[in-house]
Amino acid sequence: MQIFRTRAFRRAKRTLKQLVGRDVWTSPQLRCKTLRFGDWCVCPDALDRGARVYSLGVEEAIAFDLALIERFGADVFAFDPTPNTVEWMSRTAVPDSFRFYPVGVSSANGTARFYPRVDRHGAISRKTFTTVCEDATRDHGIDVAMKRLDSIMAELGHDRIDLLKMDIEGCEYAVIDQLVENRIPVRQLLVEFHHRWKSIGGRRTLDAIARLNSMGYRIFFISETGREYSFLKV
Repeated sequence: MQIFRTRAFRRAKRTLKQLVGRDVWTSPQLRCKTLRFGDWCVCPDALDRGARVYSLGVEEAIAFDLALIERFGADVFAFDPTPNTVEWMSRTAVPDSFRFYPVGVSSANGTARFYPRVDRHGAISRKTFTTVCEDATRDHGIDVAMKRLDSIMAELGHDRIDLLKMDIEGCEYAVIDQLVENRIPVRQLLVEFHHRWKSIGGRRTLDAIARLNSMGYRIFFISETGREYSFLKV
């Protein structure tokens, strides 16, 4: 009952944000069997045993990735360049089917300037970083290694991705552009969109969804907060 009330409250909160223009008006476009792991949702019928999963952005939260390994025998390739995550992963025991790479994924190979996020109370995060620079974080930037998605796939010898999960603090739009422009074979796509940030805005997410729709991707799940989306290639 508590879960129901929490989810109902989150849905109501999202509706209010939509009404005042702080969220985008979207809804699922496809019905399929679903399986929830926290805020993430997958279509299990589109995940074969031994599925190849790319997990972009992990911080200190790999429960979703480990659940896919346990449930589907997935091979998970995780990517995150932030120092706290790299240090945490170096002392965290993971199964052989979980492989971690200390690089980020975005629009170009090389380095990018990352800045810590600032929470609603004005505190600077030590875990969450983004390419968006704010006045409070201008002097706290770090340079991190970045690669294009297609470059990583070529290096790993992969010709497809069965499930691509992105929680990469605003860089998801650049990766979606690559996916569409290069027709990268991805069967299932899970994205946390960041249109709630003033520097990004709702139009960016609506454009990304339209581009994915043009490639045959359909939304089958939207979280109660309106942040996490799940797409299936049909």
